[in-house]
Amino acid sequence: MRIVPLFFLTLWFSACMSLAAPADAYDHRGQAAVVRDSFGVAHIYADEVYGLFYGYGYAIAQDRLFQLEMLKRGTQGRVAEVLGPEHIELDKSVRTHFNPASIKKQIIRLGRGHKDILTGYADGINAWIREIERDLDRLLPRQFLDFDFRPEPWTAYDVAMIYVGTMINQFGDMNSETENLYILKTLIERHGEETAWKIFDQLIPRSAVDGAPTTSTAGKAYPVPAGGPGASRPRTRAAGSIAQAPKPTLRLGNPGSFSSAVLIGRGKAAGAAAILVGGPQFGFFSPSYSYSVGLHGGGFDVVGNAPLGYPAVLFGHNGHIAWGSTYGAGDQVDLYAEILEPDRPDRYLFKGTYRSMEKRTEVIRVKGGQDIAHTVFRTVHGPVILFFPEQGLAYSKKRTWEGRELDQLFGCIESTKARNFPTWLQGIHRVSESLNFFYADRHGNIGHFFAGRYPRRRPGHDGRLPAFGTGQMEWLGLECISGNPSAYNPSQGFIANWNNSPAPGYPGPDIWWYMWGKADRVAVLLEALEGRARFTPEEVWNLVGVSSHADINARFFVPYILRAYEDAPGEDLAAILEAFAAWDYQSRDEDRDGRYDELATAVSLTFLPIFLEAALADDLGELFDWFGEPGYVNLGAGTKALYEALAEPEAQAFDFFNGVDPLIVIRTSLVKATDQLRSAFGSDPDGWRLPVDTMEFSAISFFGMPQAGPDESFVLSPAMNRGTINYMVALRPTGIVGHEVTPPGQSAFIAPDGARSPHYMDQLQMYADFGKKRIWRKTVEVFRNLESVSVLRYRRPAAFLRHPG
Repeated sequence: MRIVPLFFLTLWFSACMSLAAPADAYDHRGQAAVVRDSFGVAHIYADEVYGLFYGYGYAIAQDRLFQLEMLKRGTQGRVAEVLGPEHIELDKSVRTHFNPASIKKQIIRLGRGHKDILTGYADGINAWIREIERDLDRLLPRQFLDFDFRPEPWTAYDVAMIYVGTMINQFGDMNSETENLYILKTLIERHGEETAWKIFDQLIPRSAVDGAPTTSTAGKAYPVPAGGPGASRPRTRAAGSIAQAPKPTLRLGNPGSFSSAVLIGRGKAAGAAAILVGGPQFGFFSPSYSYSVGLHGGGFDVVGNAPLGYPAVLFGHNGHIAWGSTYGAGDQVDLYAEILEPDRPDRYLFKGTYRSMEKRTEVIRVKGGQDIAHTVFRTVHGPVILFFPEQGLAYSKKRTWEGRELDQLFGCIESTKARNFPTWLQGIHRVSESLNFFYADRHGNIGHFFAGRYPRRRPGHDGRLPAFGTGQMEWLGLECISGNPSAYNPSQGFIANWNNSPAPGYPGPDIWWYMWGKADRVAVLLEALEGRARFTPEEVWNLVGVSSHADINARFFVPYILRAYEDAPGEDLAAILEAFAAWDYQSRDEDRDGRYDELATAVSLTFLPIFLEAALADDLGELFDWFGEPGYVNLGAGTKALYEALAEPEAQAFDFFNGVDPLIVIRTSLVKATDQLRSAFGSDPDGWRLPVDTMEFSAISFFGMPQAGPDESFVLSPAMNRGTINYMVALRPTGIVGHEVTPPGQSAFIAPDGARSPHYMDQLQMYADFGKKRIWRKTVEVFRNLESVSVLRYRRPAAFLRHPG
């Protein structure tokens, strides 16, 4: 449907209500309309790009200003400035990992249209801040009073840094090479070098394990990188590097932020040409890190949502296509061990000579304390993130995406205008960070592209471990993006991803807890998709519930438990074995009594930690605390390695079972598990019911700083293994219908008197019940579900932005 011209919208609005702000606030250069639907979602209408994003910034500031302000400060290392000395270390860490000058240069190089996106968004936020200043007693979000500071004006740089500081510097910069080095060092001390490398290669494989589920099943096979297992051992000073491996802070448990996507194409879709259901996962927070919006005008006609503060729609649809993404986890970040000049720790050895590190000194302002001078060092490889001057060693970080951060953002933005797969790919090819992207269109086509730029490493460079920075281990260049894994209309008629391997044999992540093995949570989705010939949109949406309450470990270990008792059935275990045999691997609390309904759940959750300890503790020693966590959102690293040992024992260089039949270890572990349950709940297995897990929507952000008041955290029960939000798009030749649920609600506004927006938590119960709401795109649909209208007048900057802030 054709967009109604802004002139007619404005004429209609003006007949119904007065303008949103005093006339003297405007210069009558342009106008934008903010039309909110019945769930408070803002649809922005404007004739030009600047006005469109001016309205976007204005609307999101109305809903999320305190959260935006804290996110801005978190991404730039400016939290101590408003919250005090306890955040100094956070600010230092953030500032160490990025170069503000590089981002500002990228902004200056942007074309006018892209500058208009950043400046319009910033100016829209500032327009709402000015309105707050005129009516503090009614409009200032209460959190600013609680934490005793005021919002400050925004710049284009601030807007850019929300994206750069989270999507790239936070989520795209994950690396555990120093942790891997410590793991290897500890194993060598325990077992000697030869055996240590065998264990290390099983715990952290260099590539996706044979048989690991993949997203692009038809893609080419990717060989193990040159050098083979343990290839870094002969390198100069490698033994010294291992001996000096720093002990990292222990990360117990497994991160819970894992995103999913399911696409159904023509031939397998019923009631639609194609279906896309996604669950992007940024963690559970109050307010949410997702924000919904509609952008109509200036070449855009898109609806959907994105992580908070992004001037984009990363999960959504236009009138022709739908799209989404998940984290890719490809290895595109390397650490380099820099050899420092004796008595000159700011100089490092590179290609035979010592060079001075680049350095800049920044001032960290501290509320209630003295300002702190923080010096950031940099080598030819990148920022120096760890210093060990007494050992003559430092670690710097090299990233394939550095210097391309904003090109990636605008590639994503431009892709939302596409009408077909090739045009959509043009934008996605600009993405340098490791991300899975998904595509569907009205004609039933579906596609996947594993985005990102990846290094061509020299033979012998083991990407799991730091390389020496003296010059002999420099990258040979970047791999051609045309060789990245991809799929278009795969023969099985569907695409599924839960952050699993993109293609057979693809080089694995260098993150110790992220192994791509045969055991993977995506099996929950694959089993469901392979078990039905066709899916309606509602049936695909129901997979959200299936995956949310699945015991992702049980499907891999219960068959071995049953096999262990095929020839040795125990009469006292008959009820348990019968429950396992009949179980669908779902852990429910249908009667809402706070306990899981299934006996099988109680036994499964009790058995696995015991089994892990029996198999791994003696071999891993202190590292068992790292690998012994079972993982119930993401399978634990030790769990995956142990399943490989069960599924393909002949392929394992090291035997975790020490020559004992693993089925015997399983039987012994099951007996211990039942003894524990009997001690806790009595002799009758019918009474063995474990308390449900809960999920906290936290007011503390992933940066570890407040993003809302302390009274805004809450707990939802039972826990669900699903996206921060969930969305569904059903595509037909005649049109596209979108749904979503974005808990707790669209707005986080709390007035100075404590009154909350009606949309503060109006999607929480919907989320708990696996419900969803429409997200409207067509103007007529938005108006049929109208809640409010604001007409904004603005003065568009007349010249190119020269100073981004």
